[in-house]
Amino acid sequence: MAAKRDYYAVLGVERGADDKTIKKAYRKLAKKYHPDTSAGDARAEEKFKEATEAYEILSDPKKRRLYDRFGHAAFDGSGAQDAGPQGNPFEDMYGFGNSGACGGQGPRPGGGEPRGGAAGGAGRTLRVVPGWAPGGGGR
Repeated sequence: MAAKRDYYAVLGVERGADDKTIKKAYRKLAKKYHPDTSAGDARAEEKFKEATEAYEILSDPKKRRLYDRFGHAAFDGSGAQDAGPQGNPFEDMYGFGNSGACGGQGPRPGGGEPRGGAAGGAGRTLRVVPGWAPGGGGR
């Protein structure tokens, strides 16, 4: 599989381009390479698909932020977008994180049911023993 080109380069715009400039560049390419105007040209069809993919990412503010931060890895399933402010790897691995106080008693960020039972700490009491240390030395 060929390496993907930078979406900004595909559309021929600068990284700091505003929404209007991105839209204008996409429309120009879409008109030039649209399958209806270039029937039977496989190269034109690929260019049209590439421009459409670039526009879909760069025209959406959230997707654009992810792309600017992680590049194509944000959308290739590698999990790069799940780290940092966009996601919390501890939530998925260990069942705790920033989804609410005391282990996430509220709705989960990706949808689904709230945590309950032991995973959420419901009905549990923590007993602290002064001076206890792993491997001995406590009561």
